[in-house]
Amino acid sequence: MKILLTGITGFIGSAIARSIINSKLEVVAAVRKLPTSVALGYKDISYQVIGPIDHQTEWFQALRGVDTIVHCAAFTHVMHGDDAEVLAAYRKVN
Repeated sequence: MKILLTGITGFIGSAIARSIINSKLEVVAAVRKLPTSVALGYKDISYQVIGPIDHQTEWFQALRGVDTIVHCAAFTHVMHGDDAEVLAAYRKVN
């Protein structure tokens, strides 16, 4: 079984990735850009760069051959900006 996982660099997504890998299932990580340490400590996954997740995200390549999607990507941390700007970013991503 091939699983597409979003949010692999986050707390929940990384825990789910470990669980999926331990179950001997194939993992494709959908990422905005390749992480600086490309494998993030995982040698058994492949990466598909999709860019930011929004209404214009192109999923065709990432979903090729995928049986299941586990969606963990989200905007969760407010780092800067005014309330309206942060709320707009939250709504755009989530």
